[in-house]
Amino acid sequence: SDWEPTPISFSPVMDDVNPSARFVTVSLYNHMASAIKCQYYFSDIWMMFSEITFQS
Repeated sequence: SDWEPTPISFSPVMDDVNPSARFVTVSLYNHMASAIKCQYYFSDIWMMFSEITFQS
């Protein structure tokens, strides 16, 4: 497999009080890559993503 043998995992804190949009930043700990694979899990009917950026 071409993927990192030990993937980076990120679990944001769930906010039951305020369901509005928020910024989420995931640190890649200076890993370098030409591609990333993301898996998302959620506990509601839908999930919306907007303005996704990757910064190096």
